[in-house]
Amino acid sequence: MEQRPTTPVPAPALPPQSTGPLLGPDPVLIQPDAPEPSEFPWRYVLGGAGGLALLALGFFVLRSRRRAVEERVAEPIYLSSRDEAPEPFVPPVAVPEAAPEPEPRPWLELEFKPGKIAATDERASLDYELAVKNMGGAPARNVRIEARMINAGRQQDQEINAFFQAPGEKAVRAPRPLPPGDAVVYRDTVGLPKTEVREVEIQGRRLFIPLVAFNVIYDFGDGQTGQTSMSYLVGREAEPPSEKMAAFRLDLGPRIWRSVGFRPNPLALSV
Repeated sequence: MEQRPTTPVPAPALPPQSTGPLLGPDPVLIQPDAPEPSEFPWRYVLGGAGGLALLALGFFVLRSRRRAVEERVAEPIYLSSRDEAPEPFVPPVAVPEAAPEPEPRPWLELEFKPGKIAATDERASLDYELAVKNMGGAPARNVRIEARMINAGRQQDQEINAFFQAPGEKAVRAPRPLPPGDAVVYRDTVGLPKTEVREVEIQGRRLFIPLVAFNVIYDFGDGQTGQTSMSYLVGREAEPPSEKMAAFRLDLGPRIWRSVGFRPNPLALSV
């Protein structure tokens, strides 16, 4: 076999060695134990990959706790008046049961109409008509009426109240009970003896000013009693009628007046 001659390969040329100091504007001193600048310090990692995982977990937990604390601190707190002073306790109030409706009963109303008035040497008298009507919801039984003539003056209110509180026995009875909505009319005469008539003298004239009071008593239900009482001032009605009435003159001797008017008196009673 033919052997080819080998050609020697020349060795690469080495840069010239310098035994002097490293020249340059910023010399860098490299310690023999320090790693190269481009080399990552792996040997300082906590035991390799496992240490790195523990370090990452601890950092995450610590950061999460710190963020939660910051959020709790930063969250605003709102206070209201209810937080400062709680509302007082109010116990429930028991609602009373509705009272039963009262049973219907009669209520009597009076309508007075004066007739003629006469003055004689024996007495003063007044003819009248009184309508009694049941405005209630039950019949009125045993209806009886009583009338009295009273002198107008300082004692009139006391006399009227005494009459209302103590009805007498001289009452006229209705012929029948009064059902609801029904009415009955009484016609009678009331007067005073001459000795009980109190005259008022004004400028030589002797005047008489009468009042008339009525008591109407009735029964209803199971032994219950009702009462309606009214009073009226009586006088001479002017023509045409006006607010005031004239008194009756007794100094002219006996006579009869047919133009008679009345005004309701405040004293009244309804039970």
